Amino acid sequence: MDLAGADLKDWRFDGPPLNLSRVRLTGSRLMNARFRRVDLSGADLTGAELTRAELWVGSARNACLRDADLTGTRFRGLDLTGADLRAGRCYRTQLLACTLDRTLGPDTEGILIANCRLDRHLPPPQPQAPAVGTLARVLEGHQGSVLACGWSPDGGRLVSAGNNGTLRLWDTASGECLAILEDHQGPVLACGWSPDGDRLVSAGDDGTLRLWDAATGEPITIIHMFEDREYAILEPDGSGFRSASPGAWRWLGWQTKDPTTGRLERLPAETFGPIPGMT
Repeated sequence: MDLAGADLKDWRFDGPPLNLSRVRLTGSRLMNARFRRVDLSGADLTGAELTRAELWVGSARNACLRDADLTGTRFRGLDLTGADLRAGRCYRTQLLACTLDRTLGPDTEGILIANCRLDRHLPPPQPQAPAVGTLARVLEGHQGSVLACGWSPDGGRLVSAGNNGTLRLWDTASGECLAILEDHQGPVLACGWSPDGDRLVSAGDDGTLRLWDAATGEPITIIHMFEDREYAILEPDGSGFRSASPGAWRWLGWQTKDPTTGRLERLPAETFGPIPGMT
């Protein structure tokens, strides 16, 4: 079967089992595709875009994944004996409980390997001496503890989260601080990049998740998480909300700035009724 260049985004391929051995998928678009109990033995996926795809419980023996985009791709319970895994891009790629016939070299740096096994007919890999780390650069600017950090998908930038409620973007080559993102009302506990590197997400001790434009540093969305799994998605300028769960009105109320601290303080929510349009 020749599906070279096909747009198969979000497609589902389910067995049991589905025979797609020797299928040609070179240069195809397979973002978010799901392969479950599928035989992909000898398949040619050269240059395919497999961003956030899942390949579960099947075979990809002797498959070719050279130059494929494996950003966020998950392989689980797959036989990858003889497969060419010299992908073009690996970031948060996962090999879980798969069978391999070779150790993976530096070409596949960025792949998380867990509970995999090497073919028993091959000699066990020789232990390598641990690399000696050297300090490349010290990045300074946070006023207080740094609670989290993360690499951009292309490795050119870093994001760090501080105890003082700010995030900082850094140029990894120069060490320059590119931007300071401020809005959290309390420590920022976690942060991360989207797979395409265009957006950032941060999680704060103030009970909010915030999405940011990684190029401009501008806020995109604020998600308030309340008790009982209630939530509200607000406009970043505070002009209104995009959506909310039915019971979110119990925690939503007008806010005012405290003249002493300058922080926003929420007025009693019990003085307000249900959110218009929400039931």
